[in-house]
Amino acid sequence: MLRRRWWLALTVMVSTGLAFSSGTDVSFEDEDGHTLEGRLYEASGRGPAILLLDPCEPDHGSLDQLGDALAQGGFHALRYDSGGAVTDEGGSERVSGSERAQRDRRGAAMARAAVAFLREQPRVDAETIGVIAAGCGSAPAMRLAMALPEVATVVFLSSSGPKTDHLTLEWFLGVKQFPQLFVTSVDDRSYKRTFSLFRKATSPHCRLIIYKGHISGTALFDHDPELANTIIAWMKRHL
Repeated sequence: MLRRRWWLALTVMVSTGLAFSSGTDVSFEDEDGHTLEGRLYEASGRGPAILLLDPCEPDHGSLDQLGDALAQGGFHALRYDSGGAVTDEGGSERVSGSERAQRDRRGAAMARAAVAFLREQPRVDAETIGVIAAGCGSAPAMRLAMALPEVATVVFLSSSGPKTDHLTLEWFLGVKQFPQLFVTSVDDRSYKRTFSLFRKATSPHCRLIIYKGHISGTALFDHDPELANTIIAWMKRHL
């Protein structure tokens, strides 16, 4: 009974958009010595780690709200700024194949550094890690999941994966048989590829949420205030 009341209280707080602590500004270095800046959202006690990836989104407001909600739910979450080092696969910017590959590798290195930083936090249970990837965060999320066996689940928000690395994508889908939550909208540019990712996923514990209209990335939280609760429940189930 107490657990149910606690969960209902959390649901009300997230749904009404109540502001929490907004996390703590942090910085850490990646394997190449570059300094990354981000924000850490800490739970009051020991709990699993969740990495928030949205490297092409300049406004982190929605992720801040989600990070606070995750912390209230008992998770330790981290987001960081990529400084434009990751390519938006569906964007208008034109880059060469070699530059795209370099940005892809850079994005993966930053994600690994972020996970390492999370695992150093004293109250983080690093045996299992969740990843929430919005927009162009899908490519580093996939590479992270391939590299680290402790990644137990990934939530994709309007994320269609890397266009150019089909072998990596197929290997990811074939090897990582773990729960994946896919969220997209019918008129978003990511819809077809997100739907394809869901259909090719090898784990039976996958779920696809589709909204009407054109809603992308973190704007999904503004469209559906209950989405944060859905993601929290997903992470509680799979971490």
